[in-house]
Amino acid sequence: MAGLQVYYPLCDQVRVAVSADVDAMAALEMEVSGIRRVNDYRYAIENSRDVLQALVFEGIDRAIEGFMISIKHLALNMLGPCVAHSEKATLALLLQATERFQGAMPQFVVPMDKRELVETLYDWGACDVETHLFQVHGKFQAFNGGSLSSFLPETG
Repeated sequence: MAGLQVYYPLCDQVRVAVSADVDAMAALEMEVSGIRRVNDYRYAIENSRDVLQALVFEGIDRAIEGFMISIKHLALNMLGPCVAHSEKATLALLLQATERFQGAMPQFVVPMDKRELVETLYDWGACDVETHLFQVHGKFQAFNGGSLSSFLPETG
């Protein structure tokens, strides 16, 4: 059984992240979300436990316009965190990341205000399991792009 069996032309702009991508990933997340998690990116790329994967989406100019970290383990199959400039880059990252979950159903969190993302995922067969709200302490910085949160690894 292979992935979702969906063709999305931007998937060919997704590749496995390497250590040289860490600075660009940090700059992207700071621009989009106002945070950076350099230790998390390095941990996912190194993948010493053989359960993580880090992907990046490259724009036409080879600049990193998105990234996705996922975990595949008997205890948890999850996509995210994912940060991208556009919903199209997010879709390419999500679809490419699902390839490693053949026969499993990974969880991921999708911001409901991203209509293209939500509607495309429903078209691809995604279904709602839970609804989550978020809260912040202090002033909230609105996202400048797409940010799919997760519950891991959050090393700081």
